[in-house]
Amino acid sequence: MTPASQMSKKEPQRGEGEKVHSTAFARKLKLLILKWRYQRLRDKAWQVIFLMYLILMLSSSTSLHSALSLGSHATINIDTRPRCVQVEFNDGFPTPTTEEGKLENSRFGKIIPMSKHSGMISSQSDPGEETFRSFEEGSCKAMHDWQIQYYPDCNRIHEIDLNKRSTRLINNGGFRDVWSVLEPAYEDHQEPFVMKTLIYKKKVKFREIDRHRRDANTYAMLQSSIHIPDIYGSCSNTALFDLAPNGTMEDMIYDDKKVEMSKWTAEHRLQYSWQVAKAMTELHSVGNIHDSAAISHTDVSTDQFLWVNGMFKLNDFNRARFIRWNARKEEPCKFIVGKNPGKNRSPEEYKDHEPLNEKIDIYSMGNIFYSILMGEKVFEGINYMKKDKVYKEVQKGVVPIIPQAIIDGYGPLEKVVLEAMRMCHVYNPDDRSRASDVETFLKAKLEEHNVSEF
Repeated sequence: MTPASQMSKKEPQRGEGEKVHSTAFARKLKLLILKWRYQRLRDKAWQVIFLMYLILMLSSSTSLHSALSLGSHATINIDTRPRCVQVEFNDGFPTPTTEEGKLENSRFGKIIPMSKHSGMISSQSDPGEETFRSFEEGSCKAMHDWQIQYYPDCNRIHEIDLNKRSTRLINNGGFRDVWSVLEPAYEDHQEPFVMKTLIYKKKVKFREIDRHRRDANTYAMLQSSIHIPDIYGSCSNTALFDLAPNGTMEDMIYDDKKVEMSKWTAEHRLQYSWQVAKAMTELHSVGNIHDSAAISHTDVSTDQFLWVNGMFKLNDFNRARFIRWNARKEEPCKFIVGKNPGKNRSPEEYKDHEPLNEKIDIYSMGNIFYSILMGEKVFEGINYMKKDKVYKEVQKGVVPIIPQAIIDGYGPLEKVVLEAMRMCHVYNPDDRSRASDVETFLKAKLEEHNVSEF
């Protein structure tokens, strides 16, 4: 007879082997079924959603080494290698890297191409529709590597639990919803954070992902500036930022009761104008080579300035354009933005397919100075015009006017802000002041009149 001690060893081993074999078979069968379902899906948006679900399911599995073949397009191998910390856009195909180097030909496999073209939003082929073309064209090349790279930090984003009672939807814009959340990696941080996610009606497309890549990269490049809010992580269309519980400059200026703005003194108006100009200077100074900005915000307005820690800070760079350099002509390449709505823009932005540069931000900054002085939006109130008329008149050189009777009542500090506004409202962008010129002017006046910066 077989000893009892041997029986007790053999039988559990055989039972465990059968269990492992059965589990592995079931998992393999499930993967085959999921693969078949994926291939039957025709709508690309549903394919993306399905793929995300599949990756989540696999990552929760006890085995992280299962390979999934996705037809002839790509292969993703779920692995325990280091997380992707950088993505380079080469010929439109994102190539991930880790601390160990590029993974292009590694066990990690290929990455699904998000687009056949790399990320530059240009003019529209159809009215209202923006299209993509290669960021680097002809002699126009990226000024810096970070303009064509991405540094996602997905782990931190995935740790956030949106099911908590403390999570609140507090706002939304044209591209993303804004949530107030508590981030678990910062337990000693008592204030909630802001998490921005793609709004529900937007489809997950390469243009949206690249838009928010540029947004995250801009924040990252400006982390040393106190005039820009902090970013704590980003992943695809989602990112984590400082919360601004007191809202924006627009909230303060255009509040019906004007409670906050009624407290503004002439000193406040000069301070806030300098803070706006300083933030714009910081933005245009990032990567500045050959005396050319590397980034243009392209959407400067009062609602882009958050009140954080007792000062106004410039945020929201998902409409920003990265500026290229023409090495042959030794000059910056201009960019085109196909759709420029609203009353807050420069003359050249209202012209069809007009090549633009960062000076459009300066003209819009002049409109902010107008609002700081007048407490109203440009071409509203005393200068009211309908949008269609604004588009035509601004192209002709019409600017928002402050009546002489009001100017006569200004003290020396308000007249400084008025002069800064006029430095910005110059028709020809080549003759328009740079952000640094306006900031230097305002800073000198702060010192002259013994007014603090904050």
